[in-house]
Amino acid sequence: MSNPVLSIPNLAIAVQLLVWSVSWLTAATLGLWRARSDHWRTFWLVSGVWCTANSAFALAGLLAPLSSTVALRRALLINAGLDLLYIAAGICLLSRPNRSARGAGLAVVIQGSFLLFFDALHAWRLSPP
Repeated sequence: MSNPVLSIPNLAIAVQLLVWSVSWLTAATLGLWRARSDHWRTFWLVSGVWCTANSAFALAGLLAPLSSTVALRRALLINAGLDLLYIAAGICLLSRPNRSARGAGLAVVIQGSFLLFFDALHAWRLSPP
């Protein structure tokens, strides 16, 4: 039997991620529309793709929250580890001479850094007392 109180942190985290994602998706749409260079066009495109995926995860969290804070904390810690890999991949792209690759790298570093902060903060908050 699941305790409805346990789902409150899950829902709050999902809503926060959705707010971040929709905000950035709006910015990406406007940025892509206004971008003139390959660097910024790629930056906004990759940002939009990331935020679309984050929105899907947030919606999944709203529709089917994890059953316990322990499971949520474990998922957040795994995601934080993956976020470090995303940031490393973004840094590799930033070092490329191609302007589009650098734009994609910048987007990945920004999105990955936010997600690392987000996941680590919420995992810490869900730590047992």
